[in-house]
Amino acid sequence: MPNTPDPTPLALREAPNGLTYHDVVLDESHQNEFEDLQASLQAELQPQGPLEHDVFDQLLHASWNLRRVRRLEAKLSPDCADPLLDDGAAPTLARLARCHDRSERSYYRALRELRALQTERALRAQLQPQPALPALASMSKRKKRTQRTPPPPPNSQILQSSNPPILPGSLNYPHVPSPPP
Repeated sequence: MPNTPDPTPLALREAPNGLTYHDVVLDESHQNEFEDLQASLQAELQPQGPLEHDVFDQLLHASWNLRRVRRLEAKLSPDCADPLLDDGAAPTLARLARCHDRSERSYYRALRELRALQTERALRAQLQPQPALPALASMSKRKKRTQRTPPPPPNSQILQSSNPPILPGSLNYPHVPSPPP
């Protein structure tokens, strides 16, 4: 019989422990622990928008899988014997180590991506055009408004008047009696 690869996808072959499923695997006894983890990460990271929520879900899934790996490692040795010394547990420990490494990489990759998205969002908010401020007057206009205009010289009234000037000794000069001595 020829040695042919198993037609079952790798993800389904490794799925008995639930560490490679795309959905988070929960049993009812850990539901509250998962919800607490989700709430605490949500409060700390505060994702906004669909893209940040998708990346947050990846981070949450990876964080949950890291906790599950630790729990499964602890279950390998119920009698408190070191599972690293048990040759029968070596294949299971190797699988758990791979799942731990994969989850850890996914966790930190999602955390970096989420922080980058949040930084980009914050920068976009700062760079958005601010409401327009009223235009300031130019300095020359401000000087004109604040400087007093000097009064015109006394002879300028005569020059600017449309009537001909009245000169003493002329016929149109009004006679004003002189005061008595």
